[in-house]
Amino acid sequence: MLPVLAFAQAVLPTSWNFTTPGISTPPVGWITGLGTNGNLTYSAAGYSVGGDALSCKLDAKDEFLTVWFADKPGDLSYYVRGTGSGANPPFAGSFKVQESVDGNSWNDIRTFTAMTTTLTRYSETLSASSRYVRFFYADKQDGSNVALDSVLIINSPAPAKGILVKQNTTTLVNGNVFDFGNP
Repeated sequence: MLPVLAFAQAVLPTSWNFTTPGISTPPVGWITGLGTNGNLTYSAAGYSVGGDALSCKLDAKDEFLTVWFADKPGDLSYYVRGTGSGANPPFAGSFKVQESVDGNSWNDIRTFTAMTTTLTRYSETLSASSRYVRFFYADKQDGSNVALDSVLIINSPAPAKGILVKQNTTTLVNGNVFDFGNP
């Protein structure tokens, strides 16, 4: 019998802090491509938010974290910081946050070519047609790594409700306010 590998889409809103569940068992719809070159998380102070103990460690070219979802997305938020070797020099390289409608062609939402060494929150508005978000280490330079934590994707707000009022075939109200009766 051949092994079968199956993936399911995340339901929005979806989030992951890399502590619960652990990095080796991602939530449904989350796909890691982190390689095997050492620890997959950071556990030192200053690398995670919200009282959890871990953040995701991207430390090689072409490593990624992808989220696959079925719903129309709203906003994406995440925390990121650059790291370096030695006395923590500034981040060098290229780290991208991307979105895709099909998981094959990617559009850059934000590209980091420099980062601070403190965990910083970012927020992005996703395209309503996107069904994938990817954090991608495109170019590693000078021993720099990336710490990623507390990723959250919310669903798109519901469209505003409207009302259509007709009397026989005459439209009285369509998407507007109309007072009936006496004050």
